[in-house]
Amino acid sequence: MVFFELFKHEIVHFLLTILAAAVTYILVRKNSTLSNRRIRGAGKKLARKLLPVIGLGAFIGEFLLDADHLFDYFVAFGFDFQAHQFFRGDMFDKLQKVFVPLHSWELLPVLAIFIYLTKNKTLKYFFISLTLGFLFHMVYDTSYNHITIGYSLLYRILHGFDINSVVLPH
Repeated sequence: MVFFELFKHEIVHFLLTILAAAVTYILVRKNSTLSNRRIRGAGKKLARKLLPVIGLGAFIGEFLLDADHLFDYFVAFGFDFQAHQFFRGDMFDKLQKVFVPLHSWELLPVLAIFIYLTKNKTLKYFFISLTLGFLFHMVYDTSYNHITIGYSLLYRILHGFDINSVVLPH
């Protein structure tokens, strides 16, 4: 049952990856067309060229964000990896703590600053899709996991990463 729930959860993350990439793709087309009015199809051509970069950014923001669960696992069990323990989330029960350092709302303004400061168009659209993937991931996980302020790294630090201060009863 746990694996089926996890599978459904990851399917939603996959769909959100596609959404983040699609929104970024539309932004590229729109911005390129506006800045190159005389060049018919310039936005479409640039968007197609950037699609792998956009897809990678969305994937990292949406999926690889969950790699931080490995941090909690290794703190709890060391490097003796047992997939069933990891996917059940046994590390949280054992530690009674939640670290997940990348699940942090504080990263959103940092990513926004990277977007703002980046002059290279390819890198800028990578950061936009990464940020959208991150945002969609955080909004979905906040709802799915019944965690509100607990996805603030500062809040978790101030509460000693205690699981009872992070996870709301549901």
